[in-house]
Amino acid sequence: MENRLKVLKLVLDEIGQEFSIDNLTDRKRLQKSIYLTQAAEAIDLGYRYSWYLKGPYSTKLTHDYYKLHEHLFRDRNSLQGARLREGIVQNLDKVKSLHQNPIRDELEESEWLELLASWHYLRTVSKYDQTRARDEMAKSKQNLVDYIPRADDTLKQHNLLDA
Repeated sequence: MENRLKVLKLVLDEIGQEFSIDNLTDRKRLQKSIYLTQAAEAIDLGYRYSWYLKGPYSTKLTHDYYKLHEHLFRDRNSLQGARLREGIVQNLDKVKSLHQNPIRDELEESEWLELLASWHYLRTVSKYDQTRARDEMAKSKQNLVDYIPRADDTLKQHNLLDA
């Protein structure tokens, strides 16, 4: 198995994200988790994102998680003995809380991560001001608009947006 695929799986394990690509919700969750992990500068896995229907999306990550799925299906032990460097583990420890949904009773985990990743992308990559970013969210993610203040606060707490 290629090293980048091993690292991808180890990173997901370290941040507490189950590796599953069985449905759109799982794949969206993985896309947004890796986006946020890279945005927090915990590790740069080399995935670049563009705006898509469900927010930030990386074609290369999609390719890699399908490839990883194939490898793990053929050989579950292919990661035996593989570890991340201690410095990377420490960086990932700092972003674990970012991936934890504080409003589970209102939004599914994948929706919370979509909200965070989308809001971050629009504000930092697209460089939209709050009004324009909110308008964009209202067009494509109406169900998440009411939670923008919570996402904004969370991203600021993790130093991913300017206070």
